[in-house]
Amino acid sequence: MKKIIIDTLSALGILPEKNTPNPPPPPPPPHSNNELTIFPNPIVRGSTFRLSWNTDPGKYRLTLFTPTGILVQEQTVQVDNNAQTTSWNIPPRMPAGIYIIRVIRPGGTGIYARELVVE
Repeated sequence: MKKIIIDTLSALGILPEKNTPNPPPPPPPPHSNNELTIFPNPIVRGSTFRLSWNTDPGKYRLTLFTPTGILVQEQTVQVDNNAQTTSWNIPPRMPAGIYIIRVIRPGGTGIYARELVVE
């Protein structure tokens, strides 16, 4: 019985396997990249989430879409330095669900998207 528990916990990654010299590196944060971190995520309706920038200065266009592509909100952010944080309010009546934040860099170059979970 003890062996079954140990094998199960090892398979789930709770206990390291006996022959594994080093555990694998942790995965990257789910809503972060080298340029933008979104937190908190998930977020409660009627509260504020933040975007922490680590990118070149410029004017960035942010859009918030439903998964079906309906535009919910948008704003333009002037990023002045790579340590800037921007706040974005979620309306209290916004339906719970998964939304897509799309970021377009200055000049329309480099588009990327992140998921935002609204509870």
